[in-house]
Amino acid sequence: MRPIALALSAIALLATSSCAGMIEKRGKETASRQLNCPVDQVTITPATEPNTPGKVEGCGREDWAISHCVTTSGSGGVASSCKVLWFSEAVNQASFTTGCDKEKIKTQWMAPNLGVDACGQRMTFAATLSGWLLNTTSAPKK
Repeated sequence: MRPIALALSAIALLATSSCAGMIEKRGKETASRQLNCPVDQVTITPATEPNTPGKVEGCGREDWAISHCVTTSGSGGVASSCKVLWFSEAVNQASFTTGCDKEKIKTQWMAPNLGVDACGQRMTFAATLSGWLLNTTSAPKK
């Protein structure tokens, strides 16, 4: 993927029936807020397969996100929780952690993790219902 500038992210639906259509149902409103763009100017290119990225565009910006869903079952039945995670949120964390400018940071979706290269320092973020969790990090390449 190309370097992230402004707000960059992707939509990848996980293969959970409760998440199917989540982006289409709530995506434009959420993307509108994320891109700071009117809803009628936002377009969504949904994922073509589970665990693959899709794209949100509007007002000259693009953003990527995933719909992360967790399904649990117990004596009370089956329950699902979902959260939209924007790649730009992980980029903000990587920029803060490394001091690398956001415009120089690159991302790569490696289901179920997001790979980030921040000025040569590589890290992975795991999708959780609380947001992106820094999973691993490595020193800059020499």
